[in-house]
Amino acid sequence: MDLPERIAVRKTMCETCVFRPEADGGIELAPTRRVEIQEYLLRGVNQLCHHDENRTVCRGGRDYQLQCWHRIGLLAEPTDEALREAMRAAGVEPKRHI
Repeated sequence: MDLPERIAVRKTMCETCVFRPEADGGIELAPTRRVEIQEYLLRGVNQLCHHDENRTVCRGGRDYQLQCWHRIGLLAEPTDEALREAMRAAGVEPKRHI
């Protein structure tokens, strides 16, 4: 599959997002798979949304990144805008990445 240069981030979590609680419809993952996803998200790799056939960045995965990066002090707030500001401060153009 050819991917565009920039993939949009979903505005909301899909109904079956792996980051949504199972009681609310989230897909259950094996613990080892969940840890694997969390580890690469913390390295800055995007999770693509399974619901959108990998055409958008997973909102749940992005929210996980934002919350973790905020907790360790990399972001002023756990928001997309705070991520954009941090990227600009680091000399990275956010339009190409988020």
